[in-house]
Amino acid sequence: MGFLDLFRTPAMDADLTMLTEKQATRLREVGARIVEDRLGPVTVHPRHLEGPRGERLELEPLAARLAELGAEGDDFLGLVMLHFTLLLDAMTTPRALEAEGPERALEHAVAGLYAPEDLPAGPTLAWREFAPGLVQVLALEQGADEPDHALNQESLDRLGGWDRVQEAAAASLRQVPEDQLTRDDDLLFTALVGLGSETALRAVVGADVIEQVEGRRPGPAGYLFSIPDRGVFAWYTIGAADEAVEAAQQMVGWTIEGYQKGRNAMDPNLFWASEAGVQAVTEIEDGSVAFDPRHPAFETARRLEATGD
Repeated sequence: MGFLDLFRTPAMDADLTMLTEKQATRLREVGARIVEDRLGPVTVHPRHLEGPRGERLELEPLAARLAELGAEGDDFLGLVMLHFTLLLDAMTTPRALEAEGPERALEHAVAGLYAPEDLPAGPTLAWREFAPGLVQVLALEQGADEPDHALNQESLDRLGGWDRVQEAAAASLRQVPEDQLTRDDDLLFTALVGLGSETALRAVVGADVIEQVEGRRPGPAGYLFSIPDRGVFAWYTIGAADEAVEAAQQMVGWTIEGYQKGRNAMDPNLFWASEAGVQAVTEIEDGSVAFDPRHPAFETARRLEATGD
């Protein structure tokens, strides 16, 4: 590369016009390699990939998302791999289900949490909203060196439906590894901190985890929680309203730091779980994070305090 090349604007791809030629070429190459590993020989077209049985995998939706996020380097590669893995999962049946049948396959059930925009367009995976900005997907484990296989609706039905598969997936999440339990005398909240992605997934059964650790389930005021990294689940069981506000202040700063510095960032928000479901406590605008001490989480705690409930 010459000195003047450093100042030249990279040429944009003629077909995936939102990406540079170099980015588009990498997208096609990585996508083709992943598809070939799963389906067989691939024909690469400018705007889509074609599988051995005529399967058509569009590239433009992913290219637009990569451009929107300004993804580069490892982030670019990670988004491409995630997209094609989930897209192929939606198109195929898990190997464990085909080989072992529904009853045995349920033993491999696991959960996953993703941003809605991570789910591919086209063939759809079975999913449900878990929290604002996060959706839950159910999957089957395939082996130590392979990614889990997310379930489409057909596979989910063969396994007995959402509730049955989710309960099977939740069983292992209710087990709390003692070596991951983290408490600090200066902090009002508790956290599980581990290396694997299953740590954050314990938020799916958060009330069960809290009951196991604290000896009782959260009351009607619910609990605050955050999952800044796939290896972190932090919570505070709401009691007195003023203390809950203080705990939220601590958790907001701690969560943002964990999200920014973690190895596998997940979500920078603080959430409130109650009988009504999961709500976001924080609002993120122009890169800043804040919460209102008059949020329903704290107003509910104040009302319960006033009534003595």
